[in-house]
Amino acid sequence: KNILFLPPVSKNEMAAALAGADACLAILKPLEEYKTTYPNKVFDYMAAGRPVVLAIDGVIRAVVEATVAAYGRLDIAFNNAGITGNTSTPIHEAGESDFEQVMDVNVTANWRLIRSLDPLLRMSDAGRAIFVSSGAASKCRPYWGPYSVSKAALEALVRTYAAENETTAIRAMLLNPGPLRTGMRRSAMPGEDPETLRTPEDLAPH
Repeated sequence: KNILFLPPVSKNEMAAALAGADACLAILKPLEEYKTTYPNKVFDYMAAGRPVVLAIDGVIRAVVEATVAAYGRLDIAFNNAGITGNTSTPIHEAGESDFEQVMDVNVTANWRLIRSLDPLLRMSDAGRAIFVSSGAASKCRPYWGPYSVSKAALEALVRTYAAENETTAIRAMLLNPGPLRTGMRRSAMPGEDPETLRTPEDLAPH
């Protein structure tokens, strides 16, 4: 008697639907990939400020329970996920799915993280959101179109978020680490001698 089943609603109506909900459910099939990824619906629920009931094991449960229940706030968010996509195709021949995947990972996912983590960062006395960018945002190499576009968009996203928080305790920052000896760099630049590059540990020594 306390549960109301409604028909599907459009994306434009989701905000109103979430606002009218007492709690949100995230119930997914027990697939292996859900233990290491974050379904978009969980971020949407958190951004709407609704209680989230999870029937998912793995990373999602750990993030929500450890951050919200145990600490009640988030002091630092370090957002480093990124992909280069196809770096051998001119921009006018870039595949639609490849372009969308690069934008989804490098831009949209970070926007969703901002939406989801902003309430927790505001609970901190000095919330910090750090996003990893690249020189490709301004130095546009041939055939690196999707990646350059995505990093330029990421920088615009973060600069906007930073400007919107000038009068709050939150600070949003961009980090351009330069070339590092990583798997992504090796895949993108197979002819490069990795020994000539700094390591991630050089950038952020423990």
